[in-house]
Amino acid sequence: LRTDAALSLIHMKPRAGKRIGLDNLVAALAALDEASLTKIVVGMMPELVKEISAPPPPKNADGTIPVDPSVSSKDAAFAMLSHEPPLIKDDKSKADVQAALVQWSQTSFEERIENNAQAYGVEQMMRFLGAPAVKGLPQLINEQSSRVDRIATLIADTARQDRDALMAWLDGGAKKDKAPKKGEKSEADGKKPEKTSELGKAIQEASRLITIDIGMFGRMTTSDLVDDVEAACQVAHAISTHEVRIERDYFTAMDDLATTKGAGYIGGGDNSTYFNSAVYYRYLNLDLAQLHRNVRLAGKKGASGMLSDADVADAACALLNAAVYAGPTAKQNNFAAHSVPEFLVCEMSSRRQPLSYANAFLEAVDLGGDGSVMSRSAARLRRYVNEVAVRFEPSDLRRFALALGDAACPKDDMLAGATMVERYSDLERVMREGIASGVGAGAR
Repeated sequence: LRTDAALSLIHMKPRAGKRIGLDNLVAALAALDEASLTKIVVGMMPELVKEISAPPPPKNADGTIPVDPSVSSKDAAFAMLSHEPPLIKDDKSKADVQAALVQWSQTSFEERIENNAQAYGVEQMMRFLGAPAVKGLPQLINEQSSRVDRIATLIADTARQDRDALMAWLDGGAKKDKAPKKGEKSEADGKKPEKTSELGKAIQEASRLITIDIGMFGRMTTSDLVDDVEAACQVAHAISTHEVRIERDYFTAMDDLATTKGAGYIGGGDNSTYFNSAVYYRYLNLDLAQLHRNVRLAGKKGASGMLSDADVADAACALLNAAVYAGPTAKQNNFAAHSVPEFLVCEMSSRRQPLSYANAFLEAVDLGGDGSVMSRSAARLRRYVNEVAVRFEPSDLRRFALALGDAACPKDDMLAGATMVERYSDLERVMREGIASGVGAGAR
């Protein structure tokens, strides 16, 4: 009867936002003698574990998340387990409830962590349970994962708490002994290092799940727990091809219901926006062979986890799209800076020999003279390629170009060795064809 009463307190609905049933349960159990407490808790465990292990309900048709009936049982189990002194005394019940809580926290982890009503409780419980709770988190990381940051934070926080396990991993599993006295042997002599801790393994596994963005732009860490990744992509700062003149936009504000004449706001120097309009040269390269090596552990394709040529082509085209269409996002409502490039050059080679043409603009393009600054910048780039770059380029280099508007190539001043295309989509097509043919195996 007392066991049924305890379970009914767990399922009592909140009153005025307070879980008074759970509070009364904990207070009542804490007041019992050890024998009575153990009898009631052991009787509760089968039903409690069953309710915790129930799968979460599916989302509603409108995308909202329904109330999860397992939350009240989870809260009750965690409250009894974390109470000081613990209200769960026997080892079997403690092991059963810990296993159920770990399973609960990792089932639909991202949905739970994004639910404001559950997020704090999930993280608090996982930090309390320690390494066993985060051990399975790396297996939840895939290309669709949206909360990799929270997974990494939980693993890192647990590493700080479980310092003994972390230090054992850093020491190769061997415990440090006190320095032996002269003539004495160390206790560690002849002993094999202990096995790497489960926590160390979990962190190590998480670091090996390398996604496309990490494989492309690299990762540097200061911990032996996480693998460094050499970037496959290099991106230079965009530079103007000519002298840039900074302009100033001074603004004030007016009151909708003005009672006096004049501006409603005049700042003290902070109400000026500085801007410029320039032709920029932007350069980047991508080592496809390095990208292949970096992402081979992501487990996307086959047992080896290597990317297919189609995957690499998708990544390269995504990078090209970003280079073409990416622009500043600040002050867009004031400037609407949505221009597109007029001169694109795409090169592929099996040799790892990137070539930047930034030296074409060691001397700024003249702002005056015939034609626009765009046409003169494009002509300067063509001249550099035709006179300098061709003497250093790899023998198997394939060059494609899209030249539009003022950057269009005159018939008597074409880009050396370039296949001219008419649309941006053609650049994507030839890039995919090059990667498929193997010419771009180490391409930039």
